[in-house]
Amino acid sequence: MKILMTSGGGVIRNLNTPEYGLARELVRKGHDVTVISSSSVMKKHDALSEETIEGIKVRRFSPVLPSSLLYMLGRDFDLVHMHHLGHLAPISSYATIRKKIKNIPTVFTVHGIFHDPYIVMDTEDPFSAGINGNIQAGFPFLSPWRTANWLAHLPLQADKITALTEWEKAELIKLGVNAGKISVVPNGIILEKYRKAGKNYFKKMDIEGKILLFVGQPTRRKGWKYFLEAMPEILDKFPEAKAVFIGYRQNKDLEDKCRNLGIENNARFLGFLPEEAKIGALKSSDLFVFPTLYEGFGITLIEAMASGLPVVTTDVAGNKEIIGNRKNGFLVKPKDSKAVAKACIELLESRKTAGRIRENNLKKAAQYDWKNVAKKYIEVYESVMR
Repeated sequence: MKILMTSGGGVIRNLNTPEYGLARELVRKGHDVTVISSSSVMKKHDALSEETIEGIKVRRFSPVLPSSLLYMLGRDFDLVHMHHLGHLAPISSYATIRKKIKNIPTVFTVHGIFHDPYIVMDTEDPFSAGINGNIQAGFPFLSPWRTANWLAHLPLQADKITALTEWEKAELIKLGVNAGKISVVPNGIILEKYRKAGKNYFKKMDIEGKILLFVGQPTRRKGWKYFLEAMPEILDKFPEAKAVFIGYRQNKDLEDKCRNLGIENNARFLGFLPEEAKIGALKSSDLFVFPTLYEGFGITLIEAMASGLPVVTTDVAGNKEIIGNRKNGFLVKPKDSKAVAKACIELLESRKTAGRIRENNLKKAAQYDWKNVAKKYIEVYESVMR
């Protein structure tokens, strides 16, 4: 099958994205895969406008100019798989226009419906401010100021839509998407990378004590504030514990928070880590702490599970479809630092509980291996082709 994927970030070396994991596995299964995405990633990552990564043909275009549309119109594919709504990936919207001009089966994966600023009032804390449901489905002839809204939601016109969780499927139905064209397919991980990684990452960095790991940019939505506010109570029980952040970018509020709480000696900021180093850090930690306010699908949750880590996260959106409470970790109320602290302390104190959860997570992680998830996508592709 000759498959075109469209995305925002797309396939980038040393970075785990769903597009990379899926495309890599499709190529291994003998499919011809081209991924086109935004050229803006070339400013931050080792990325070229045209390259081949593990057999995946990668092409990057301006996210705004229609050059990607011209590229798509000039080539034939069996199917287009679009990722992300147009406010994050305008190229996916251009792919929908390509379908209208030159018909072809299409599949669309949302990757978090509440990341959409047209649908939620506050994308950093979507459950606090109400839902708009204000999707512009038809071209706004009489309301040109709504053109951006229309363009952003064009990918929802795909032949088939994949939601990442049952929760997301239900939300899409509320927004008017036909339930019959929605399939639930989760994100995945490349499990073999976790099986090969060692567990001594922090020794060479002289970081000792119980390691409580956070992976993700410290934006308000990720809930880092509630993790830090839980640390003083955790340190009363485990004085040598460390809150370790990966994916850190300069954030004065976070640094000030550490100083105000008096925990700056127990916090470490490792910055962006390549995939291999990140996996090493995960496998060398004691807990994964992620008090997020919303995730479309927390890939970091299944990365932690594949590393054998007990997880402390929030009971929001589809998290409980990934993390069974007291089976794969603890689910706590959002914005509740004391609940985060209590869960972390219990897991650190009870080797029996933590050990049982580790075993559960290593077993459950297998279902998210891209080798298994890609089969589900191929089933979706074949149903659209029929």
